[in-house]
Amino acid sequence: MVRWARWSRFVAALVGACLVMGTTASGAAAGPWPAPESVTPTSVVVSTRLALGREHSCAFDAAGAVSCWGKNQYGQARPPDSSFAALFAGGYRSCGLRADGSAQCWGDNGGGAAAVPQAVFRSLAVGDGHTCGLEAAGTVLCWGENTFGQRAAPPGRFTAVAANAAHSCGLRVDGRAQCWGDNTYGQSAAPADGRFVEVVAGRYHSCGLTVAGEVTCWGGAGLGDVGQRPPAGPFVHLGTGNDSLCGIHADGSLACWGADAFGQASPPSGPFIAVGSGDAFACGLRLDGSATCWGRPAWLSLRPPARDYEQIAWSDGTNCGLLPGGQVDCWNPDAEFGQGQPPGNRTFTALVAGSAHTCGLSEEGEASCWGWNQFGQASPPGGGVFASLVAGDFHTCGLGLDGRARCWGQNDHGQTSVPPNETFTALAAAARHTCGLRADGTVRCWGSNAFGQTSSPQGSAFVAIAATFSATCGLTARGTVTCWGQWSPPGIDGRPQVPVTRIIGGSQRFCALTRAGQ
Repeated sequence: MVRWARWSRFVAALVGACLVMGTTASGAAAGPWPAPESVTPTSVVVSTRLALGREHSCAFDAAGAVSCWGKNQYGQARPPDSSFAALFAGGYRSCGLRADGSAQCWGDNGGGAAAVPQAVFRSLAVGDGHTCGLEAAGTVLCWGENTFGQRAAPPGRFTAVAANAAHSCGLRVDGRAQCWGDNTYGQSAAPADGRFVEVVAGRYHSCGLTVAGEVTCWGGAGLGDVGQRPPAGPFVHLGTGNDSLCGIHADGSLACWGADAFGQASPPSGPFIAVGSGDAFACGLRLDGSATCWGRPAWLSLRPPARDYEQIAWSDGTNCGLLPGGQVDCWNPDAEFGQGQPPGNRTFTALVAGSAHTCGLSEEGEASCWGWNQFGQASPPGGGVFASLVAGDFHTCGLGLDGRARCWGQNDHGQTSVPPNETFTALAAAARHTCGLRADGTVRCWGSNAFGQTSSPQGSAFVAIAATFSATCGLTARGTVTCWGQWSPPGIDGRPQVPVTRIIGGSQRFCALTRAGQ
């Protein structure tokens, strides 16, 4: 991962620009098309040179190429080889807008949120599971998840669009804000009489900036002052994260409010010309083009201590290593879910980690788990004795001494519904599916098959298996690799071209160890 010094690489490209997150929208056009008639915006022009997602960022370098850094579990920090005129980010997804108005997204594609339709866009907004684009004609087109109606944009013309979590907001040509999608906390109930020049969307709140520079917020239950008592203005620009909000005064000073557990609402002194926020962190752009960030930079300090480890297990925001004596050592612990806080006085022979939980296997075959347990993924069944463990995002499986698999945790796609009367020699688990390797080398998978990842080939024999979000791979005795599902970009065969001895799967990629130890 990257340290704060990385920001200096982008100073030349950011001079005179402003920060933008997928949750922010203003009346300024992002492309070469004429803007519809609208309320006159303030003098601040929101640029899209730097885009902040939940725990990653993307920017143009001095040569105009896109570079991304931060967490990359869905590929959101691995930009495609393409030329873009503007960048947008939100959740675990990034998007680029080309000069001709076409767009491309990369990262989390749950619900098809990264599958951009063919259209000409002026700007984009990126939510957690959906994406919206402002079309050249001023209409809004959204795609991806639609559980709360966040994709169902109302008809008519807009000058800007914003998105976060499960709701979206647009700025009408007359300055009215209109929101749609999840309204559990009132985040989509925009005031009917409000007139704004900018609208932003947080996880459970939305806010608008008036022509007079005052802030009006709606929603935001349980988020401190967000949506309840904005500080006095006037402001010239807003930047919101999931649970906090910052505004820039005319003199460049910042005022932030809302959640502040990691200092994300406690900015340094200015002046700043722009501000943007991610998940528990925020960044501001200074007059000289340099960027300053504050809050929780969990994705910038994942380097392990200088110690010897027999095994490493990674979960969201935390790494844990198994020491030679069986003790567990975790660094950069994310206390939010406790996945970096192993039980004391316990020793283990193996570690596995899901999205936000970690499990250890004792010498006696007992499983112990810690961390996020909303779906029971950190609550192994009592009396189980296991030979090995695997973990998906929010579920865990153990292989019993008798070869039978037992799974626990989230089962929304059937990933913990182990086929009856089956025995295995090994297991592999990913976000929404699980696979077992039979004694004869064939593979049986269960769970989501959205990408064909559970449609294992017939008649093939493997000695090992591995799984990612959208694919499964098997290793043959000859050292070759066979994969099924979506495991490589279209037209590219990313499998190793030399014999390998081991394969492992991450959230969106596979790694292999060659016979030469590379």
